[in-house]
Formats: sequence, structure tokens, C-alpha cells
Amino acid sequence: MNGSNLRFINVLILILFCALALTGLYSLVSPFPSSLFQIHRIAGWALIVLIPWKTAISLRSLSRGMNYRFDRSIMIIVSLLLTVATLTVLALVILWKWQIGSYYIWIGPFAYSAIGWHWGIALGLAPLFILHVWRRWPRPKPTDFAGRRQVLKTLGLGAAAILTWGVSEVLAKSAESTGATTSECTGGWYSTQIWRGVPLADLLAQVNILQEKHRILLKDVSGYTSLFTPDEVSEILLATYVGDQVLNHWHGFPVRVVVPSRRGGYWVKWLTEIEITNV
Repeated sequence: MNGSNLRFINVLILILFCALALTGLYSLVSPFPSSLFQIHRIAGWALIVLIPWKTAISLRSLSRGMNYRFDRSIMIIVSLLLTVATLTVLALVILWKWQIGSYYIWIGPFAYSAIGWHWGIALGLAPLFILHVWRRWPRPKPTDFAGRRQVLKTLGLGAAAILTWGVSEVLAKSAESTGATTSECTGGWYSTQIWRGVPLADLLAQVNILQEKHRILLKDVSGYTSLFTPDEVSEILLATYVGDQVLNHWHGFPVRVVVPSRRGGYWVKWLTEIEITNV
């Protein structure tokens, strides 16, 4: 691999890391799903697609050996730690998305869900990533990105990322076909239950309200609210049963909201009010 291609791949990886960091932080602080969530997933798959090329770059660097210099000693170790941590973050989100293995993962004395470990380790990567970029950045040149070949490579990466993301979504849907839904909190607590009730979309249809033109604000007895986009309405279930039992008080009797794509904190319990607003 020549120097131009090396710099080109590294710049693409930097762009993807920045995109993942920004969209990942958005997903932690915002309760509203958006296209940024999909961008986060596609960027992750693009990073996975680039793994073989980055592996070749890393092996080329390692083949030169280590010495007393900071960049050829400490930074090599930092780079290896960054690599292992990044692969772990990617593997964790795949385990969570495809529901592979136990939902609760122990690392040492701590246990969290795969997605909890995913964002926790990803946040911890930031200092290592900044140090790595500062010390190992190959200083790209404008000519590294010029020409039809580089444009085709970028388009090919985008197409491969979208394709793999699409396949992963299909596999994830297959994994969710059991009828059980998991309520999960960011810190790692989770519970998988089978819920029964009335789909909110059916309720809206009975009063001739088009879900794709409205946002839905759901409020509980204490005044706590969650706002949902038109795209989410079709998956919202107004649950009255958990398993074969009528909801008890702690589960949100008489009605609670179940939204598979949201964390459990947004599943409004003790529902008292459904407010409809225009988009």
C-alpha cells in the first residue's frame, strides 16, 4: 500500500470516528430518534468494512519494530489498546443488535448490557484516540483525495456500509420476531417481557387521525412526559398485560407505554393523557 492510499484510508477512518462520536453523544442526550441514529449505524458498518485495510496499515507499521523513541514504543502500545477497544465496541453493539448470547455481560466484577458497555468503552476511547491522532497523524496531501479512483473508492465504501447496515437490520428484525420486548436503561439494567395491549396506531385510526402527520406526547399521572415522532407511532403499544397477568402498580397499571426502539426510561407508566401535535 503506497503512502497516498495509506493517508486516504486514515482520513476516512478519522471522519468515521468523528461521525460516530457526534452521533453517539446525540443518542445519549436526546430522547428523540432521528436520521442521526441511522448515520451512526452506517458509519459503524463503514468502519467495519475498512478493517482489512487498516489491518494492513497496522501490520506494515509493526513490521518496522519498536525502539526507544516515544512514537515507536509507548505509542505502539497505545495504538494496540485502541485497536482492541475499538473492535470490542463494535462487537458489543453487534451482540446487542442481533441479541446474541446473554443480555447481561460481565467484565470483571461489573455487569451491564452490551449496549451499556458499548457506549461506556467508547467514551473511554476518546483520550487514546486524540493522543493517537496527535502523534501518528500522517499529514494528508490534497492529491491523496483527487482523481476518479478516490471518488469511486469513497462511493464503494458508502455502498458497502449501507448494504451491510441493511442486512444487519434484517437480521435484527428476525431476532426480534419472538414477541418478547426488552426494556433497557442506559446503566445496563434490563428486563425482557411479553406485553399485550392495544397498538396506539389502531387507537388513532379509530378517531381518523393520520399518524404520519402528528407527534404524540404521552403523559403519566405525575406529569412526566415522552414525545414520540410519527415514525415511532406504529411501534407503540399501550400495554395492559405483562405476560399473562394484568399490569400491577409497579408495572404501570392501568396502562403503560411499550416502545421497543426506546430505552425503558421513555416507556411511560400510569398513562393518563395522549396529546396530539402537528409535525
